[in-house]
Amino acid sequence: MQTKKVVLVAMFIAITAVFGFTPIGFIQIPPISITLLHIPTIITAIVLGPVAGIIVSLSMGIISMLRALGSAGFDVFFIDPRVSIIPRLLIPITTYFAYVGIQKVIRSNKIAISISALIGTLTNTIFVLGMIYILYAQRIIDINGENILVRNIIFGAISVNIIIEMVAAAIIATPLVLVLKNIEQ
Repeated sequence: MQTKKVVLVAMFIAITAVFGFTPIGFIQIPPISITLLHIPTIITAIVLGPVAGIIVSLSMGIISMLRALGSAGFDVFFIDPRVSIIPRLLIPITTYFAYVGIQKVIRSNKIAISISALIGTLTNTIFVLGMIYILYAQRIIDINGENILVRNIIFGAISVNIIIEMVAAAIIATPLVLVLKNIEQ
């Protein structure tokens, strides 16, 4: 990678760490945790491409896993790398290719960035919470004794997370990507 690209990746990893280890990156509404942690990954994928995005998303997953080691409640599922890391590796891939495809069709950078941020956010929320459901629903049912409750908690979390995280991602990522792309030219 070029020096400039390495510096930007390091900067986005640092921002991800600040988001991950401070309250800035997580809005806690028990039993869910709404995250802004995916936004640096989205920005990186659009500005620097999917490989750089995967590096930042890997740091995001590791930070989520480390953070979960000291928590309780719903976040305890993030100790499992199949929940905290693997789904996050998909974010830069869907974001980048959505951005490239949308930009070719619409030819509006702002719209392409915003829609790509929405797609990256959907990727994060759906795959992370989907993995929790696939891997842990039965365990939760065994403890609580109700399948409907588990589905309501997980799918309720998806609906709340998606709306808030999508709006935040589009509002935050769009101007930052535009600035970074102007600097890069």
